[in-house]
Amino acid sequence: MIDLAVAGEYTAGHVTFLETLRGVAARRQDLNAQWVLLPFPPEGGWERLPPIRSNWSIRASLRARRALAPLLDGLDAMLIHTQTAALFSTGLMRRVPTVLSVDATPINWDAVGEARGHSRDNRAIEGAKRRVVRRTFNAARAVIAWSDWVRASLERDYGLDPQRVVTIPAGVDLPPATDRSAHRAPVRLLFIGSDFEGKGGADLLAVLNGLSGWELDVVTYSSVPDSDRVRVHRDVLPRSARLAELYSRADAFVFPTRGDASPFALLEGMAAGLPVVSTTIGAIGEMVSEGTGLLVAPGDLAALRRAIERMIADADLRLALGQAARARVVSHYAADRNCNRMLDVLVQVARESSSERS
Repeated sequence: MIDLAVAGEYTAGHVTFLETLRGVAARRQDLNAQWVLLPFPPEGGWERLPPIRSNWSIRASLRARRALAPLLDGLDAMLIHTQTAALFSTGLMRRVPTVLSVDATPINWDAVGEARGHSRDNRAIEGAKRRVVRRTFNAARAVIAWSDWVRASLERDYGLDPQRVVTIPAGVDLPPATDRSAHRAPVRLLFIGSDFEGKGGADLLAVLNGLSGWELDVVTYSSVPDSDRVRVHRDVLPRSARLAELYSRADAFVFPTRGDASPFALLEGMAAGLPVVSTTIGAIGEMVSEGTGLLVAPGDLAALRRAIERMIADADLRLALGQAARARVVSHYAADRNCNRMLDVLVQVARESSSERS
């Protein structure tokens, strides 16, 4: 039996990832896993003090180190998701073999995060940050990159040995198949994004204005007004029955995000057999391969409008893309396979460390 601890950012799509991983781990007989979940809201008085209150990296890293330290003596390996939660745990990582799970490096995020409120500091501060992050990556026995986009950054920007990087996309559960062969009107579109602006929600509403033949379900925590054709759902939780129902009742998933890495909502839409309209940002181009959806450049409203017009007008296209999207998830993003591959990496580093000590 391998004794593990898994610590991770418990926010947005990371919630779905960790709960999916936890479900897969619970079905294995060779693992005993403890879970350290790090939700975003400040906890305790010290976390509400500036500058800690406004710095998620500091809060997540301090929480992770504090929670993991008492567990070390009984552990064979640790998984920390992501490097943000590992920055202050390099000492612990050198005592217990650790794997990092990374959906985007900081330099990846520099390239895509502006629309989500991300900004860069001056050159000296950015250089210091890079050294801290490089030290964190180097303290890990292995780093799991969720995409080739991330892998390239780990090797190019942080100098990681390619032998220590393994590319394993996040896995998503596959819901029961939905029969989408019936052609109905209006076409029901689905958008999911807690950050409505950053995920392209405003772009979506702008291009839908003036188009006919659609209705839209919006799942968000942002303040978005309802209308005759727009239903806003503000209290739908990840992995809930209500969310599954929205996926099953939709005809297409529209996600014109301006800032993202490997969005889980997109994978869930594809797993549900929905054709997708999204953007080429981050690793989305790897997820939505040719024939599974329509991709446009982020912020290109004319191209976005044309793509949505095609999706609304062509039921056969929707059906073909949706079937291909589900097949893509089955072949590349199924939770049972990919989450088990991640857990196998942990087992491997634990056994290698044990062999080194004996």
